[in-house]
Amino acid sequence: MFGYYCRSFRDLLLELKELHADNTSTHKLQHIQDCLYKRIVYIENRVRRVRRKIGELKSIVRHGRRSREHVRTLRAEIGHLQSRIRGYQWLLHVFRLIGDGLVYTYFCKWDIKPLAFREPAGFLSGKRGCQFERWIVRDSNANGVPAIQTDLTNCLRYGDVCFFDELPHLVEVKSGSLNSPRIERQIVAIERISNYLRSDAAVDDAGVPRLKRLALHSKEISYINAINQVLQDARLNGHGYISPEEGLHYMAARSGRLS
Repeated sequence: MFGYYCRSFRDLLLELKELHADNTSTHKLQHIQDCLYKRIVYIENRVRRVRRKIGELKSIVRHGRRSREHVRTLRAEIGHLQSRIRGYQWLLHVFRLIGDGLVYTYFCKWDIKPLAFREPAGFLSGKRGCQFERWIVRDSNANGVPAIQTDLTNCLRYGDVCFFDELPHLVEVKSGSLNSPRIERQIVAIERISNYLRSDAAVDDAGVPRLKRLALHSKEISYINAINQVLQDARLNGHGYISPEEGLHYMAARSGRLS
């Protein structure tokens, strides 16, 4: 399944690398998001179509008068379709990794980490207010202010739009009434996480600090080049191994076919 989308994913990765080299290009930031949106919506529609088909087959199995052999065949088809849905869900996660790359282009990873500890949102397509969110993001990027629609990422689980600055600026976008308990909960959650990022301290409802974020006692050591080498070896030879320091080992093995 990934082979069908491999070219799109590769093109987006190349654009992401270009943006990482020059993150002032808000035009490129917006173009990547437009491509992600089209791919994600397309895959979500495929999932809906497969789910409808599964529902039809299950209805036949439950209520239709069919032979055991026919029922067995239908259940096998249902299992196949459910496997396709898992494949599509994995693709949605993979494309949103590009969205994560956009976030990591602008923010420190330690600021991003606490933003991911929350249940993921549902489908992007069909979401009320989605087009309004897109309009805000497009307008912001057109005026040179980097912004991203959070539903295009895996790591931003707060707010609808995030503006890029020294710290994340998360915004809930609402076009209707603001008087609802759900909206109040969302605003409180954004205020809590924003205060944590500004003060490095998490506070509970009673106002008592529960968590304090401190700087690392030494400079971070990264072995990203070693990891990339292992992945490259696995792609070419089927497996790869490297030990960049004593007690640390990276291993990778290739599975499936290369497309």
